[in-house]
Amino acid sequence: MKYDYDTDEKRIIKLVTKQPCSFNEIKLVESINSLRLSEILHGLEKEGSIYSMWKHEKILKDDKPYTRMRRIYLISNLFQLSNKHDNTVSAIKPCRTINSRMCNNANRK
Repeated sequence: MKYDYDTDEKRIIKLVTKQPCSFNEIKLVESINSLRLSEILHGLEKEGSIYSMWKHEKILKDDKPYTRMRRIYLISNLFQLSNKHDNTVSAIKPCRTINSRMCNNANRK
């Protein structure tokens, strides 16, 4: 049976945000699918953001389901996307967690 990464990634984001939050879910999944992790890391490094856990090559290269789920959990806890029309590295802003308040603010824009 083929493993459905997208469904699990969306499910993990729902768990992290603790509520349905379509804007953040969609843009976060889009950014992960459309950008190489190295580009995301390079953007975070240039901003001087916290990303030390990403220096481990195994986490970056391992494509097992558990590692991918952990990876998206870490990503979703590190930053939110600030501009709904732009999912490039410049639109990624570091933050500790995506919480309900951030989701509500994003949905109001």
